[in-house]
Amino acid sequence: MVKQGVYSLLLVFFPLFLSAQLRDWSVGLMTGFCNYGGDLVSGNFIDPQATNFSVGLLAQSPINSQLDMRLGILGLRLSGNDLNRRNIDTRKERAFRFSTNVTEITALAEWHFLGKRAPIFSPYISSGFALIIIDPQPFFDLVKDEGLIPRIDQDKTANYAKVRLALPINVGVKWKIDEIWNIGLDLGLRTSFTDYLDGISVSANPKRNDWYGYFALNGTYRLHPKDSDGDGIADKYDECPNLPGLKRTYGCPDTDGDGMADHLDYCPFEIGSPILFGCPDDDGDGISNQDDPCPNNYGPPERNGCPFQDSDGDGVEDYADGCPFVVGPPERDGCPAIDSDGDGLLDEDDRCPNVYGIPVFVGCPDTDGDGIEDAKDACPNDFGVYEENGCPLIINPEEEAKSLSRQLLFFNRNSVEIERYILLDKIAGFLLENPHYRIKIKGFSDSAGSESQNLETSRKRARACFDYFVSQGIRSANMRYTGYGSGHPIASNQTEEGRQQNRRVEFQLYHKDEPIEN
Repeated sequence: MVKQGVYSLLLVFFPLFLSAQLRDWSVGLMTGFCNYGGDLVSGNFIDPQATNFSVGLLAQSPINSQLDMRLGILGLRLSGNDLNRRNIDTRKERAFRFSTNVTEITALAEWHFLGKRAPIFSPYISSGFALIIIDPQPFFDLVKDEGLIPRIDQDKTANYAKVRLALPINVGVKWKIDEIWNIGLDLGLRTSFTDYLDGISVSANPKRNDWYGYFALNGTYRLHPKDSDGDGIADKYDECPNLPGLKRTYGCPDTDGDGMADHLDYCPFEIGSPILFGCPDDDGDGISNQDDPCPNNYGPPERNGCPFQDSDGDGVEDYADGCPFVVGPPERDGCPAIDSDGDGLLDEDDRCPNVYGIPVFVGCPDTDGDGIEDAKDACPNDFGVYEENGCPLIINPEEEAKSLSRQLLFFNRNSVEIERYILLDKIAGFLLENPHYRIKIKGFSDSAGSESQNLETSRKRARACFDYFVSQGIRSANMRYTGYGSGHPIASNQTEEGRQQNRRVEFQLYHKDEPIEN
C-alpha cells in the first residue's frame, strides 16, 4: 500500500515539477502525531492512548495574495484497543483491537485570511480533496463474548473499499522566516465516510463512521525564491527587482542589448561599449560619439577625437574653427574680420552692419549729416536740429549760421578724403544765399601720429573742405582755413570712438561785420 501511495504521489507531483519554472513552488516535510476516532476509543474525542507518529511530504504554490494551492502525501498508523476504554464495562469481554496503515494524498486550497505578505505569522484554514489508502488489521483473538462471533465473521468477510475519498479540513499558522524558509503548525481532521477505517463495523457500532486527525509541524523550502518582476532572477539577487531584466545584467533591463544595464548606460538606446559606459564610438578612437566633435573621423584624445584638419589653411583646426572654410586669425576662432557695409566697423561691433554708417552712432547712418542718426531722425533726408527731432527749423540767417556752426564733419583714420557732402552742401547753400556771411574752416586730428604729421593732416582736411566750397561757387575771399593738429580734442584719445570724434572739421559762420578771432 505504501508503494501505491508513492506511485500516486509521483503521478500528482511530476507534472507540477515540470511546470516549476512557470510557478513559484515550495516543497517541505511534515511530521507530528495522529489519532483515531471510532469504535475502539473512549467518547467522541481523541484518545491519547491511541496516538501514533505521522510523516509526510508537501508542495505549495501561491494562487494570489491570500490563497495557496497545497498538495501533500502523508503516511500514518492508526490504532485502538478496547482494553484502554476505561468507561466501558464490556471492554474485557469484547477486547477488540486494530492497527491500520494509512497513506493519504491531498489537494487543498489554503486560505490565509489575513494575507500572506503583511504578517510574519499567517493563520489559515484549508480544505479540498483527500485520497486515502487504508490497510486495516483488526484483531478478535481475545473476544470472550461468543454472541459477537456471527457479527465478527461479517466484518471479516466485508468487501469494503480500501482506496477511497475523504473530506480534509485543516487549520494552522505559518511563520515566515525569510523569502525561502517557512515553518508551520497544522491541525487536520479527516472524515473518511466509512466505518471500516479500523476494519470493524457490524460487530461494534455500524451507525457511526470512523475518522482520524493529526497535529504536525511542517517546514517548507522555496524552490524558486521570490521574483517580483518575473525575469527568472530571485529578488534577493536581482538589482532591479521590479523591472524584468537579464542574468548578464543582474536582473536589470538592457534596452539596447550592449551588456550595460540601462541604469548604468549613458546611452541606453544605442549599442555601445562597456568601457564607454554603454555609448557608441563609430570611429573607434576611444571617445564616445556624444563627446567626440568628429564622431566619424578617427582622432587622438589630445585632439578631442578629431584628426588634424584645416580646410581653409588658416592654422586653426576645423573642429575648433568657427569658420572652417573661410580664412581667419586664431584670435577670432578662425573667422575673418568682416565689414559688410565698409564703414570701418566690423559687423560684430556694428549696430547696422549692412548700412554704411559712422562710428559715433556705432555704424548706423546719419544720412542728412545733422548729427542725429536716421533711426531717431524724423527727417532723415533733411538737415535738422535735435530740438525738432532732426527736422529743419525755419530760422533767420543768424540762427541758421549758429546751427550750421555746431555741425562737425568727421574723417577716417589718416584720411583727408571727404566721405559725405551733405553738411558741406548745406553750408555752401547758406553762403550763396547769404553773401554777407563768411566762414572759417578749422581742421583737427587725433593724437595717433607725430604732432607735425597731425598738424599737416588737420590742415589738409580743412583745405579739402575749402576746395569743395570753391568748386560750389563760394568766393575764396570769403573763406579761411586753418589746421590745429591734435591740440583741441573733444573726446578722449584713449579709445577708438574718442579718436574718431577728434578727426574732424569744424565750421564757424559769421557776419562780415562781426569780429572774428584768427
